[in-house]
Amino acid sequence: QYTVQIRDDNSLHTELTVENLETQKTFDFTVLFHSYFKVNAAQVRVLGLKGVSFEDKVEKDQNVSMKKEENEEVTITQETDRIYLDINNKEIVVLDPSKSKYQQITIARSNFVDVVVWNPWIEKAKNMSDFDDAEYKNMICVEPGSVAKPVNIAANERKKFTQTLSVATKK
Repeated sequence: QYTVQIRDDNSLHTELTVENLETQKTFDFTVLFHSYFKVNAAQVRVLGLKGVSFEDKVEKDQNVSMKKEENEEVTITQETDRIYLDINNKEIVVLDPSKSKYQQITIARSNFVDVVVWNPWIEKAKNMSDFDDAEYKNMICVEPGSVAKPVNIAANERKKFTQTLSVATKK
């Protein structure tokens, strides 16, 4: 079951409930909310990930693809495809100082243990049939999910995953 609520407090709440109707069998699954934000990629900053381990999906050398975020702010300066691991319910903030009104989006999550940060950048954007060649300049994905390790759901069990996107207006 998937529900979407637009709330009076400038927020969008999405909720996914997965229910295993089997009486004896468990199953595994991965889940990712694909949240695309219209931002100036050259100026956007993602906060709340410092100290978090991540898998760099762009890194070709498997021996160094696991890294730890050392920066207070994640910026986009090249192709970016990272899975930030085991961050649980910590809030993530997307800041775009180029916006005249809504400069900050706060992402609150529950039961998603990972967050993917993605921007295809120049070459990959050119090779994507459903993506304009220059569209990478105006977007970032900050996607709550559980993707690094599958979620296990027992027989007759139900799991709920939520995301609330809140915007703050410029004063």
